[in-house]
Amino acid sequence: MRRIYTAISFIVPLIVYVLTLLPGLTFIDSDELAAVAAKLGVAHPTGYPLFTLIGNLFSHLPFGEEIYNLNLMSAVIASITIAVLFNFMFFLLSTLNEQNTKASEKNEKADTTLLYNISLAASFLLAFCFTFWDSANQLEVYALHCLIIVSLMYLFCVVAFSEKDSILKGKYFLLFTYIAGLGFSHHLSLSFMMPGLLYLAYVYLPIKKSILPKIVLLAFLFILGLTPYFYLLIRGDNSVLHWGDTGNLPSWFMHITGSDFGDRMFAATENSAAQFKRFFKRFPSELGYVHLLFIPFGVMYLYKNSKTFLIYLAISFVTCVALAINYSILDIFNYFLLAIIVSVILSGFGLKHLIDKTGGNKAVLGYVAVLLSLSPLIVNYTKADRSKETIAHDFAISALRSAPQNSVILFLPSFYLQFVESYRPDVTVINGELFTYDWYVNHIKEFDKELYEKSRNEFDEYLKMVTDLRFNKESYTNPKTENERRNIGKLQSSFDNLMRSIVNANYGKRDFLTTYDIDDGNALTFQNNFTKDFYRLPQGMLLKYTKDSTFTDFDITDFEFNPYPSEDFNVQFVTNVYFKAFYNQAEYFYTHGKKEKAELYIRKAINVNPADAKANGLLAKIQKM
Repeated sequence: MRRIYTAISFIVPLIVYVLTLLPGLTFIDSDELAAVAAKLGVAHPTGYPLFTLIGNLFSHLPFGEEIYNLNLMSAVIASITIAVLFNFMFFLLSTLNEQNTKASEKNEKADTTLLYNISLAASFLLAFCFTFWDSANQLEVYALHCLIIVSLMYLFCVVAFSEKDSILKGKYFLLFTYIAGLGFSHHLSLSFMMPGLLYLAYVYLPIKKSILPKIVLLAFLFILGLTPYFYLLIRGDNSVLHWGDTGNLPSWFMHITGSDFGDRMFAATENSAAQFKRFFKRFPSELGYVHLLFIPFGVMYLYKNSKTFLIYLAISFVTCVALAINYSILDIFNYFLLAIIVSVILSGFGLKHLIDKTGGNKAVLGYVAVLLSLSPLIVNYTKADRSKETIAHDFAISALRSAPQNSVILFLPSFYLQFVESYRPDVTVINGELFTYDWYVNHIKEFDKELYEKSRNEFDEYLKMVTDLRFNKESYTNPKTENERRNIGKLQSSFDNLMRSIVNANYGKRDFLTTYDIDDGNALTFQNNFTKDFYRLPQGMLLKYTKDSTFTDFDITDFEFNPYPSEDFNVQFVTNVYFKAFYNQAEYFYTHGKKEKAELYIRKAINVNPADAKANGLLAKIQKM
């Protein structure tokens, strides 16, 4: 029976995840992680070597495109997490069962079925809470992170609640230690678990002289778990993407300790209150609202049956929230996943407490609990369904299609399309978010040697400045002396000089284009820090830098734009880019007296944003031509 329930806890979420799975690339880390996994590169700190190696296996599945299979990896790992959580909840409910009286075999069987159903309900509750579900629908590191969290909680509790004399002899503690090492080789936020686990260890694992020799074995297993980090040393010269130049020990150590992003923790404490409010505002919908009501009853149940475990959960929840609200990144909700897992466990115990107290038919109530656990599925389905979200993938393809042969594009992520799918490998793309890193400047130098040679002096000067930035970051983010303030100006100046040199040195031979986020000004007559005396003309999803204002036709009628209603900033941003591209193309044709095409593109712009007054005004002007 337990195997059947375990299978259900795996298969049902997997079916839902596959139905709502993202088909291609999305925003933030998707492009980078997909390229790294498919080509065995090195991802952003802390490198995620375990994730990369597993991802590489999925990228070689004999069906579908690599990006789909990599998204599928998250769905499979998340489903395994739910199956592990089911078994963990069953263990907890069986171990901390309020009903300690002897029961008949019939009643015992009914109680066991009830525990199965409550465990299944708790596991489904996590499966369909939005943040966890979202991590299962796309290529991200958090599904694997959650699998490690739940596995470690399960293993440690098995150890803690077993006979004390056999704790350090048990295979579970050895396995726990090894997986803990693997966990830290995957994501350093695993440290959010440590205060709670240390408390359990203090209560259940008293240190005696007889166990000290075991420490050597445990240390060995933990270090063995960290060995995936050596992958970063081996692959530090990957030609596709090797973030941080991890092929040497100093850079490798900086990478695995996350020094590039370390300043984001407690960097903006004034935002902590806002982050705290954001978490608790979204928290009720995460659990499908109704399950919030069960958490207090779970607290009551554990207060009576295991105050130690209740304190452990409280420490874990508070530690997670306190640290996460002080970390300044865009996808912050994934850092609250430990707190959500704790809430799910408490809700499961709350269901058990209420069913015990009702005195009704426990079998029926157990199945009702499973049905109630599907409330997050109903509440979150529309928001979590990403099966039709192609906007990021389509935009990247459209932007690359907009570029002439052998051109240079500034500020477009395209690792996956160019290096995995070999789409437009002739184009040199400079990723603006990465261009402040010395390793990435070296990557561009190696990828396009001709580009480097034509602007060698400017490249070398800029590389010197960003190298100084890497090793003296504090002096740039928080300058205290006049010299440090001057260095900030030098950094900006060296960037402007390099961009200007790239444009001028290649003018007439290679086109230089940017994405629309480079400037919100008029696309037809522009000027900015690093380009002077150039027009910037609309060319598809891009803007072309030119000294010649002669009319140039460019057809983007077949560019894909699939509207995707979302409150996500990135989706709204790219939607606006499509609007700007169509609008500016229409304005360009209107300026040159091309009524038919001007009207075609302004209608495309209005289709993206029907309420825009400027677009409707331009349509009226065009119709009067």
